[in-house]
Amino acid sequence: MKIQNRKTEYGLRELKLDPRDFKYEHIFGSVSLEDIPDNFIVANPIGIKDQSDSDMCVAFATCAVSEDQENVPLEPKWFFSQIKKLQGNWKKWGADLRDGAKTAVNVGFIEENDAPFDIKYKDRDFTANWNNWPEDLNEKALAHRKQSFFSVACNFDSFRSVLWQNRDEKKTVLTGTLWESDWNNLKDGIIPEKSTGSEETPHAIKIFGQKKIGDKLYLVAQLSNGANFGDNGLFYFPEEIINSKFSYGAFIFKDLDPANMKKVSWSWKVWVYDFLSKLLKKIKI
Repeated sequence: MKIQNRKTEYGLRELKLDPRDFKYEHIFGSVSLEDIPDNFIVANPIGIKDQSDSDMCVAFATCAVSEDQENVPLEPKWFFSQIKKLQGNWKKWGADLRDGAKTAVNVGFIEENDAPFDIKYKDRDFTANWNNWPEDLNEKALAHRKQSFFSVACNFDSFRSVLWQNRDEKKTVLTGTLWESDWNNLKDGIIPEKSTGSEETPHAIKIFGQKKIGDKLYLVAQLSNGANFGDNGLFYFPEEIINSKFSYGAFIFKDLDPANMKKVSWSWKVWVYDFLSKLLKKIKI
């Protein structure tokens, strides 16, 4: 599997707690699991990309989620450079899912056709450095910018409920898991219920539907390791694995005004936390 680490640092980094995240279930609730059909797909992938030996899985997964609403191929390598700009260091290895979500809201996405050079021949460090990309791409990215992101509880039933609630708007889930190396050889893409005990690597992915295989329900995931990986780039995760290995957070985008969402969902403690966080950031600068 083409996922590489640099000195034990991985493409997907652990997600720190931030009380300012809008909690999806707190605001929108959930649906009855009995109302969810065994098989459904929120949006078929536009295409399966390949991140190769890079730390760009968060960028690729975030673009895949956005493509479901934008209905056009987006450029993950440019998006990765904007994540690095948010972090302030293009040499820093990897990102967490909130880095991807924030960049989607603050900056947006460019279309693949807007890439100014053949990125296939550019290495990781070149594409990660935002200074190597024309500044006018940021104006084009605004057309595909998201309004708000919401954190989703990382468990099987929560994913099912959120996907079903948002099926008409084609909104899918950005999340991540500990990927076991033995899963690389699963040509049918069906993840076993029990861990194999093989080497694990954090990996960002997209969850976009549900499928019943035999008598068991699985959630359908899109990866960024090429169409020759798994079932044409797709994998099917059982409840046991999602509830035990998906510990890197999960987000969904919704076109709602963040200012209004703050009024609806933030307690006074969160407002104080936000004020102090911004104050400390200014002091450090």
